[in-house]
Amino acid sequence: MRIHFNLLACKSKIGMLLLLLTFLVTPNLYAQNQVSGVVQDVNGEPLIGARVAVDGVKDGKATITDFDGKFTLEVPSLKVSLNTSYVGYQTTVTPLKGKSHITIVVEEDVELLDEVVVVGYVTVFRKI
Repeated sequence: MRIHFNLLACKSKIGMLLLLLTFLVTPNLYAQNQVSGVVQDVNGEPLIGARVAVDGVKDGKATITDFDGKFTLEVPSLKVSLNTSYVGYQTTVTPLKGKSHITIVVEEDVELLDEVVVVGYVTVFRKI
């Protein structure tokens, strides 16, 4: 009987060790890569509020640039491309090519700016 109890105690310690190792290793298997960068126009001015997302992923994560045009985004791999869009600018697709920090330069969309129409209405009341 005594040998049997020692064998069970040894098995439970090994089981606990394996369980602990499983919890420590599993998050690394599903790790995301973090990409950061800046979105600028052709003059080097930061774009505030530009949308940056993983290209080709329909319901993927996206982020918006801050006051300095900076962003941080979780991506599944450093081999994906980023899709950047901003009102009045062309949508760009930029491959990461293994980089974790990137500068994205977007150009103005001249055709889009020509299509802006402003309509105003005024109501005047006359006192009789």
